[in-house]
Amino acid sequence: MKYYHLPCQDSLLNLSCFYDKIQLCFCYNHYGRRLTNCFEYNHTKTSNCPKDGECQNNGICFQAGTECTTRSTCFCDSCFYGKRCQSNTNGFSLSLDNILGYHIQPVNKIINQSTIIKISIILNILFIILGLINGICTMITFKNKKLREIGCGLYLLCSSVTTLIITVLFGLKFWIFICAQTSLITNRLFLQIQCISLDYLLRVFLHIDQWLNACIACERGINIIKGVHFSRKKSKQAAKLGMILLLIFNVLIFIHEPIYRHLIDEFDEETKRIWCIVTYSSNLQTYNTIIGTFQFFVPFLINLVSALILITKKSLNQANIQK
Repeated sequence: MKYYHLPCQDSLLNLSCFYDKIQLCFCYNHYGRRLTNCFEYNHTKTSNCPKDGECQNNGICFQAGTECTTRSTCFCDSCFYGKRCQSNTNGFSLSLDNILGYHIQPVNKIINQSTIIKISIILNILFIILGLINGICTMITFKNKKLREIGCGLYLLCSSVTTLIITVLFGLKFWIFICAQTSLITNRLFLQIQCISLDYLLRVFLHIDQWLNACIACERGINIIKGVHFSRKKSKQAAKLGMILLLIFNVLIFIHEPIYRHLIDEFDEETKRIWCIVTYSSNLQTYNTIIGTFQFFVPFLINLVSALILITKKSLNQANIQK
């Protein structure tokens, strides 16, 4: 047993736990020192934690000791990670929590955080400033009635509004997350409300903006095809109806997400982290995958087809002019 502390003290390995045929050992920090806590482990056991729910996403929980300690760790399935297996790499994107979470040092003030956090803060401030400028300027431009005589003008005006909303929501999400991880915000009710609402609203408006761009491309394609027979009035009416339907569609298609969002606490030696996670059943996970695929590829294909139509028509027009 006298050598079991050495792997934990090796900074290159950076282990959280290790085992051999007899012992399962946990590495942990204690007032600046790396210590080891080992116990005899039966390898036929699937878990030895006294209560369920310690690990998320079917992670297996192991606890060092059964009486005097509550130190435990989770062995995660593939594609899941985190102290409680709360994060995953599945899907089309990673959340802010997954990307920055473990880079934030809860015991340090913002000014003393790691370089990646400082860079993220600078980039976030730039994103907010540029996003607000872009959204406001675009909104001012397309408030002109002449530019809103066709559907494209309405789509672009609506897109400027969604850009502003996305910018504000992302800024709130980022700073609330930073403040929560550094214990500057500890109100549980507030954190629960933002957990339920911010990610959901961000997802809704991001997809609305994506669909608006697809609608703009689609209308331009129709305009090129119809030429002089293109109806501005019908275009405007279709845009008004389309924007309402897009809002309803995206709100309803993700309506399940807030229901399954909740907070979990993660205790690590002297620090505490609060995570906002979403846990789906297998059926809902399949539904999410289908919806995510649909939301990604359909607007992309609309943009692609519209671009091909524009290029083809322009080429034909130039060929006819040369003749």
